[in-house]
Amino acid sequence: MKLLNFSIDQGIYLHIAGQIFDLHNAFTLENYSYDVRKRAFTLDLKGKVYWNEAAFTNEITIDLNLIFDQVNFVRLQETPAATDERLRAIDPTSSFKYLEARLASIQTIDEIVGQAQWPIVEVEGLFRTDEIAEEDWHNYLVIDFHFGASILISAETVKTFFYQRNTEDA
Repeated sequence: MKLLNFSIDQGIYLHIAGQIFDLHNAFTLENYSYDVRKRAFTLDLKGKVYWNEAAFTNEITIDLNLIFDQVNFVRLQETPAATDERLRAIDPTSSFKYLEARLASIQTIDEIVGQAQWPIVEVEGLFRTDEIAEEDWHNYLVIDFHFGASILISAETVKTFFYQRNTEDA
């Protein structure tokens, strides 16, 4: 998978256009869509940053889109946290639609396996390491959200776009 206009560092820092966004806990899932005919998967995220953290005087809202083209594989997984009654009361069909589905990390399979201190056989019910050839691990991204949602995806390319504005203008 080729990242076209950004890079990811340590699974949580997105580098784009001279900026660094800390994705961990700062961005919530707004929407996702999959166009089967175009083989395109899109994630829409929203986050807030503060330019003066001491006073919180300038809050910036960021709309961030990740667009995967020529998707070869996609799996959406709800982990056991999705059975939480609070989530089911909001939307009984999916934790992906839960308003507080905060992004936890974005990593390739080989990064996840490389960080482990013991052999990994299964990652939170999302996939087993033996169902994907080891030489292809770098072609799959694991996108984890808090509150019970994960995505495993492989695509030819992924690009991102962002729009930022003062929260007062949002």
